Amino acid sequence: MPPEDIVIFGRSLGGAVATQLAARTQPAALIVESSFDQIQSLAETHYPLLSRLIPLRYRFASVEHMVAVRCPVLVLHSPDDGIVPARLGQRLYEVAAEPKVFVELRGGHNDGFLRSQPQYQDALGSFLESLPSLELGESD
Repeated sequence: MPPEDIVIFGRSLGGAVATQLAARTQPAALIVESSFDQIQSLAETHYPLLSRLIPLRYRFASVEHMVAVRCPVLVLHSPDDGIVPARLGQRLYEVAAEPKVFVELRGGHNDGFLRSQPQYQDALGSFLESLPSLELGESD
């Protein structure tokens, strides 16, 4: 299946992986939920002193990869996320190229998609239906 027929979805740390993959492959769309701009920002949030003393082995610099993404982007995040602050997800949205959509969820990091129903499901459906090159339907 060619990349332009694939929607890449990543949540939390998976959002960093999804963003890097989308920058390399240019899929039909990218969906990033409850993710961060770079792992250093997350480390500084939870471990301010330690994050300055111990260098991180991996950067997970999603914000750098997002600049290279050239497909429609949907970013979902809750202001009540206690694990990945919403400002880190907002940074991803800010650097994404158009067309892009930001959806504010309700609830915490692990239950935002549940507590945001049916709006969550409606937002995903609307975003997917807006993709011009993607045919939604049953797979064989």
